[in-house]
Amino acid sequence: MITACSRLRPQLPRHFLAGVCALLTLPSASQATTTIVDSGGFESSAGYTIAPNSDALEGQQGWVTTQNNAGSATVQNTVFHPNDGTQAVEVVRGALSDDRWAVPVGPLTIPNDRLVLVDWDMAVPATGAPSGTGPFFGVETYDATSGFNVLGTLGVDGTTGDVMYQAQSTGVLTEAGMTVFSGQWHHFQIRLDFGQNQYQALLDNTALVSTGFVDGPSNQFTDADIAALAAAFDGNSQNQTGTAYFDNFLVRGVSRADFDIDEDVDGVDLSIWQTAYGVSGAADANLDGNSDGADFLIWQREYVNTPAPLVSATNAVPEPSGLALVLLAALCSKVRIR
Repeated sequence: MITACSRLRPQLPRHFLAGVCALLTLPSASQATTTIVDSGGFESSAGYTIAPNSDALEGQQGWVTTQNNAGSATVQNTVFHPNDGTQAVEVVRGALSDDRWAVPVGPLTIPNDRLVLVDWDMAVPATGAPSGTGPFFGVETYDATSGFNVLGTLGVDGTTGDVMYQAQSTGVLTEAGMTVFSGQWHHFQIRLDFGQNQYQALLDNTALVSTGFVDGPSNQFTDADIAALAAAFDGNSQNQTGTAYFDNFLVRGVSRADFDIDEDVDGVDLSIWQTAYGVSGAADANLDGNSDGADFLIWQREYVNTPAPLVSATNAVPEPSGLALVLLAALCSKVRIR
């Protein structure tokens, strides 16, 4: 959830069924995807405007924010993903700033046969600091239905280039073992598994880590926040400024077995499983890091039975202005550090 005093706890860094296709007669595919938040690439065609009419992300297309007045998120057309449109969001972190932007939803009750996927493209120019940790740019996911529980977090330290995720229980930002080059665009994804109460962090479609939900079990989803924070709790990181660019922000509820994420579970997904079996995690339906017989059984079950739809606990998406007041009530949640 959005809060000016984060629940984020920063840290100091650093062949099965081979003939199955021949044996199956495939009926029509089952529908598998529910769009939760689609930024439309922050393009003008999706309703996002830039100066002189507007440029602040807040107030556009349902986005709300809490911030310490030192950071900003603006829609601009100077830096954007090279393959997708001509607009993106520039996020600037100021010294001692702790800022978030999100489109609140639901709360949504997530069935066990669904995953929530948060996708975005991000480029993080290096701060130029000679050493130490710096600002963290990325996405946090929350269940704010009872307290402000973090589900999972993924992003980049703007000084070191380290890809970082939030660890289970301790909540500290932890290096995922990969770095990105300054200013280069990369694709990030958080996969939330409410059946197993864990999340998987991916960089450029490669799984980096799977770990439990940061603040424990949940079956509710309320928001995925663009975040600009300190990557650690030391003075150097707290005072470090930086900039990042976000594009193609998308939140979806999908079937576990929709491996190509094309909104259905069909024979193409089975082919992906066959190719990935024992080789990669491209057909990893249960988020255990590999593609195996357990993933096939999930595909088989969901192919025959259309996954349950996502259900709003309130049967309506609250108005952003009203929900923002609720979110602002959490301005002083605890910060834990290592």
